[in-house]
Amino acid sequence: MTKRDEHQLLLSDTAVPDLFIADHMALLDEFALKVYLMLLQGKTRSDQKIERESLAARLGITVQKVDRSLNILEQEGLLRQTDGAIELVDLKHAEVSRFVKNREAFVKVTPGEVSKRERVVGIINDTYFQGTMSYRWYALIDGWFEKYMFEPDVVYTLFSELVERNKLNHVGYAASIAENWHKNGIKTFEQLSMHQDKFKENYAFCARVARSLRIKLDEYNEPLIRKWNEELGYDFTVVELALKQSVRMNNAKNLTIYDKMLREWHAAGLKDKASVEAHEAVRRASAGKKPAGPARDNRGNYRDQGDVDAYKNDISDGLRPLRVKREDD
Repeated sequence: MTKRDEHQLLLSDTAVPDLFIADHMALLDEFALKVYLMLLQGKTRSDQKIERESLAARLGITVQKVDRSLNILEQEGLLRQTDGAIELVDLKHAEVSRFVKNREAFVKVTPGEVSKRERVVGIINDTYFQGTMSYRWYALIDGWFEKYMFEPDVVYTLFSELVERNKLNHVGYAASIAENWHKNGIKTFEQLSMHQDKFKENYAFCARVARSLRIKLDEYNEPLIRKWNEELGYDFTVVELALKQSVRMNNAKNLTIYDKMLREWHAAGLKDKASVEAHEAVRRASAGKKPAGPARDNRGNYRDQGDVDAYKNDISDGLRPLRVKREDD
């Protein structure tokens, strides 16, 4: 390293976007975070292509861990991988573009409604984020107001749900809750109150399934689990029968396996635990039946009619006939 390089490294800074700290940092594991910071530093100091092997060597990890971290960062929308090249996403430009695009679909609201929305957003920011709520949350809340027509109290209640479930840093999870409420026709706080008991009951159902499978409930698996209760009408006692099949499965945490099983039961008209158990008992009994083979005929082991008569007598007495040794044996 030359003297000039030493001075550059000593006096230079690497700018980390606040959007990254607020929206993405808490969702990354330690390796993905380290890789991202190294990429940021490399982009700041040089436009040269950064090799995976170089990243692995500098961080003291394997190339496989680097590849896994790059895939995580790509899923988070922090970079793009094209033909082996790594390109960091300009988070500020991406957020501004998304905001402008979303604003095109917004409808006009009255000044009074705007004031109510701004007030509740300020309360959410102060109460749950200590005044540091990220831009992504602002954009998401605007979408809930404009696209789903949520009242301010509904939006505030949604954040209360996130805090209760310890999901305040999961934007995707919040979006899945909002979408579910929208699909159930919720706009006002009164409608939400009527729906809330059922919603909490269904969440408890999903959480119990997740605990049984020892998986983390998130925005990806909860909608599927929720359908078993809301769409198929099954309570946990029925779902548990499907989960018990996991002892014979190699991929016991694959929810699509249980989804297929439950839908087959539903298509067969099975509605409760008793009907499912009866159905499965019949299925196992049918699978256990094997066609009987041809009866063994031992009459050739007897030399004359007397021996044949003895054979018949043995059969009628339930005894296994003894083989009579032939003279030519």
